[in-house]
Formats: sequence, C-alpha cells, structure tokens
Amino acid sequence: MNKKAEKSIVFGILLIYLVLFFISVGLVAGALDKTFTGNLSGFVDTWRLRTLAIAESGYDNYDFQQPAPPPSDYAQFYSVVVDGSSYNLAIDLFNNSGLPRIINVTLTSDAGRTGVMNISWPILTGTTYRGNITYFGEDSSYATSIGSANLSATNSYAYSVINNQTVYAQVYIDWYNYGPDTPTATINSSLGTNKTLQGLYCKAASINDPEGSSATASVRWYKNGVLDNTQNPSTVYSDGANIAIMLDSDNTTRTENWSCSMRLYDGTNYSSWSSQSENLTIENTLPTVTLSTPSDDTASTDRTPTFTWTSDDDDSGDVAGLTYELNLTSNPSSLCSDNNWKGSDTVSKETISTSETYTIPNTLYLKCLLDNTDSYDWAVRAWDGADYGAWTTAWNYSVNSVVDINLNVDALAFGSLNRTNSNDTTDDNPAPFNLSNDGNVEVNVTVNFTSLWASVAIPSDYYNYTVRTEGLPSCYFSARNDTWYNANTVNEQLLTRLNFTAGYQSGCDDALIDISLLVPPSEPGSTSYESTIWFTASLGEAY
Repeated sequence: MNKKAEKSIVFGILLIYLVLFFISVGLVAGALDKTFTGNLSGFVDTWRLRTLAIAESGYDNYDFQQPAPPPSDYAQFYSVVVDGSSYNLAIDLFNNSGLPRIINVTLTSDAGRTGVMNISWPILTGTTYRGNITYFGEDSSYATSIGSANLSATNSYAYSVINNQTVYAQVYIDWYNYGPDTPTATINSSLGTNKTLQGLYCKAASINDPEGSSATASVRWYKNGVLDNTQNPSTVYSDGANIAIMLDSDNTTRTENWSCSMRLYDGTNYSSWSSQSENLTIENTLPTVTLSTPSDDTASTDRTPTFTWTSDDDDSGDVAGLTYELNLTSNPSSLCSDNNWKGSDTVSKETISTSETYTIPNTLYLKCLLDNTDSYDWAVRAWDGADYGAWTTAWNYSVNSVVDINLNVDALAFGSLNRTNSNDTTDDNPAPFNLSNDGNVEVNVTVNFTSLWASVAIPSDYYNYTVRTEGLPSCYFSARNDTWYNANTVNEQLLTRLNFTAGYQSGCDDALIDISLLVPPSEPGSTSYESTIWFTASLGEAY
C-alpha cells in the first residue's frame, strides 16, 4: 500500500471514531475507501443500510430500489448500470460542473417511523473522493431536501454519480429512539367553575414525539401540594394530539388545592415529568334545600303546623352538619297583622339547628286566616359553615277556621226546692256548665234560655247566670261576669274571644257558667221544671 492510500485509511478511521456517539459504521473498502458520517436519531428499530457502487469511467446513471418484500430489520439499496440519459429527483442531479451530487431519500421502518437519509458524493473529476451519508431527522433545525421519496417495494429510485473508481462499501446504521417531548400540563374543571361535583382535567396540548410516534400518558395529581394519586390510563394518543385525563369528582371537596403533572411514553422511552400545573382551588358548592311538607298551596286547620324539608350538599360530609333558617311571611296585602311573621322574622339556624323539621310553637300560632283571603309563604335555606345556600322557592300555606264549642258539663240537676228557696252552682254542687273551645280560632259566645218557672216569665230575678271571673283574662277577653244576669229568651253576649287550645294562653280553652235559681212563691208544687240553654259560637277574631 502506498503512502497516499495509507493516509486515506488513517483519516477515515479517525472520522469513524469521532461519530461513534451517533452511529455504528462498518466499512469494507475496495480500491478506494469512503467515509460515512451522520447524526442519526428517531427510530426504535435497527436498520442496516447497504450501498454498492459500481464504477465506470465517465458519467453513469444508477437505479436503486428496495427489494420486495423488505426484511423487517434492514433496508437494502443496490445499484445497477442503466443505459440512457441521467435520471433526476426534483432537480437535475447530473451535470459536468464537478460539484457534489446529492439525493435525499425518505426511510420508513416497519414500525411506521420515518426519517430522511441524505446521500452525497463530492465529485471531482480525476480526483480521489470520499462519499458521505448524512441523516437529517424530522426534528432537525434544517432539512435540505433536494429530492425525496418513500421507500416501497414497487418504486425504483435513481441517482447520478461521476465515478472513476471501483468502490464497495457497506454501512450499518443503528437508529436510536428519542422519547416524547416533555408536555406542558394545565388543569381545569369539567364545567369551568371549579365546584366539588365537577371532575378535574389534566391537559396537554399538541404532544410531540421526534419520530412522530403515538404515546400514552400518565398523570400525577397533587392535593394541597402533596402527591395524592397517579393515573396510568391505556389510551393511546397520536402525535400532535391534545390530551385530557380526568380525575373523578369523588376525589375532591371544597377548599382543596389541586395541581397535576404529566409524562408521555412512546412504547420505548418516557418523557420527563412536566412541571406541576397551576393550582386550582375547589370552590364551595352551596347547599340546596327541597321542601317536603306541607305541600304547596296547602289549606289546613292547623295553626301550629310542622314544616319539613330535605337537603343536599355536593361537598362530602357537609349534609350532616348543615343548619337551617326558615322564613314565614304573611300576605303583605292582608288586613291581618301577624307581628310574629312579618317577613323579616326568620327562625334562626341557632333555633332550628341541624333538624330538617320545625313546628310553630303555640305562642307563635298563625293569626291570619283564609276566611279573610289571607295566607303565608314559607321557605328554607341551609348554612354549611361557610355560606348560605339559596332560599327555596316559597310554598304557600293557609289556615281555615274551625268554630267548634263543646259543653263538657251539659246538664244541671238542682234536686228539690221549696218555694222561695234558692240554689246555685258557685259551690260546685251541682257543678256549673263547662264550655270549651274545641276549634282553632277564638270565638264569641252568646246565650239564650227558655223559661223555667210556670208562674214567672223571663227575664226575672228567679233565674240568673254569670261567668266565673277566674277565666279572665287568660281564657277569654271579656264576659258577663261582673254580676248575676237575668236569663233571657233573646241572645245575649256571654263571652268575647274565648281562647282555643293553641291560642294566646296554652291549655286554657274553657269557661265556667254558673246558674242561680230562686223558686217563685206562687210556683205550683210537685212539678218538674226544665229549661233549655243555647250557647252559640261565632268567629271571634277580628283584624
């Protein structure tokens, strides 16, 4: 071997050593060796590229094609001499200027990954030359593509070279897979208002893989800055796709701060975990109340009704601790004045507490009646410890009056009396009439009598009545109780606003009516005497 050839070999070995970080090159040289360099990336598969150059004097055209079917682990190029004019891809590859001849060929692996192989020959007529094979990846900052074609079993590809040496070279290229680019993670809620019942999405836009590979994604979820859980769904995303992975709302509740990070996996390599997204704070979802009973537009005789409702709160654990307020409002256009329920009067959450029921106490009974076209509206809202929920839509409730009195002692027997003798019920012997109000309103009571004596008509001092004063003013507001009154056949006012059970005085709803008899001196003897007494009640409540 002459010195010139020896120097060429040494120089070629030196270049091979420098590029071992990028490709593995095997070189078999004939009369002249070639140096093959390249920065190769992007493929999982190991491909072998073999080139054969057949040299003749002058200008030659060569075709190369991929054999069919291609081996799964390498692509083979072979050259044959073709007669005729030169063939070009995109531009004329053949001229007499002595400039380098370049061709770019797109390589596609069996896994669907692609890259561009740039093949160039610096041609200097009559001069020893070197051939270079250079790879430009899809992620390259430059891509000088003079001509390109996809490898297939049915297409042939041509290049033109000036060759005056017989050269044989075989190049082995090990493709290396780069992992996907690290995504940028963002977070939002499914409806955008960050409430408890909304799922959270960890998103990444337009994911990128240097080789265009598809990828799966993993997400780390952080609650209040601490890793809470990791998701590894199996969904495969194509290169350039947008990713959105959801965390179910069952995992979140109000006041929590959530963030996420994401990484990608292309089947061989992982990207790095992304930085955590910005924080998203779960907002308080206000509690809701649903009214139960009495139903809307109920008309009842109950002046101390029990109101019931149910509640719901999206924030886990809140329902058991909810407290409630009830608003009960009388008809603002009413002539009735119910100072207990004016609209501004609300039963506080401290009073109702966590109960989902409230009964109007007797002392606050509903005063306004449907008899006068009056009614009430009631609504409830809940407090979750942080905020009040909205008031429910108001339901209407009205009270029908019931006028109902009863004589618990409805007959008096005075026994035998002599003429000019007297007797009365003030000593409870016999017991007085006991008249009770069994309705739901205050009543006015009148009284009238039929005659008792045969010799004396009424009214007279021989037949009298009065109302005991012990009932004033707890059971009624006024009565004929200041003296004895002569029984009369016409109606006379006996009681005004006799109380009812749930009225202004709890447990006091009756009155005692005493009767006094004096036997007239001329009354015949040996005769039984009877008188019928009529007690008549009417609505005693006025506005």
